[in-house]
Amino acid sequence: QKTLLRKAQDEVVAARAALEAATVRIAALEAQLLDTAAETKAAVAEAQSETEKQIAEALAAAAKEKEHAVAKREQKVEEVSRALAEAKALLSDAEEGMAPLEA
Repeated sequence: QKTLLRKAQDEVVAARAALEAATVRIAALEAQLLDTAAETKAAVAEAQSETEKQIAEALAAAAKEKEHAVAKREQKVEEVSRALAEAKALLSDAEEGMAPLEA
């Protein structure tokens, strides 16, 4: 009976050791899982930040391009306005020059 009791006690000790080893392994896996989750979260945040940066850069480039197009259009309007004013001045001069001839 003592041999059976001793054998049972040895099995209990071995089972407790296995349980402790499994508990340690589970804790290590949980820590690894938390690390992986943190790394994934950081990678997602970095990707989101990079995407937001790229969107901001694209919007800034589009705004700059639009601003350039507007400035170009304004310059064209000024050139046409100047040419129109010159044409009106020439027409006015021509009309004044013809007035004595008509009289």
